[in-house]
Amino acid sequence: VLSRATGVSDRMLMSAARAVADHHADAVSGVLPELGEVPELSLSIARAVAEAAVAEDLAPPFSDDEWADRVDLQRWVPEYGTVRPAG
Repeated sequence: VLSRATGVSDRMLMSAARAVADHHADAVSGVLPELGEVPELSLSIARAVAEAAVAEDLAPPFSDDEWADRVDLQRWVPEYGTVRPAG
C-alpha cells in the first residue's frame, strides 16, 4: 500500500524475508520479534519491499520525505483505554 506497487514480485518477498532475518541476526530466541520491536520491524519490512518494487519498476520512485509522509498517513498506532478490575 505504501509503495503503490502494481504487483508483488519474488524480489519483494525476498526483501521482506531479508528484513526480518537482518533484524534477528543477533537474536537468540525464535523468529517472532519482541512485541515492542514490531513497529520498528514493520517499517523496515515495508521500506525494503517498497525499494524492491521501485527497483523493478512496479512502483513509482519516492524520496525520504515522501516515504515519511506516506508512513504518517497510513500507520496505525493502537490506543488502549484503561482497564479496571470489576468490583
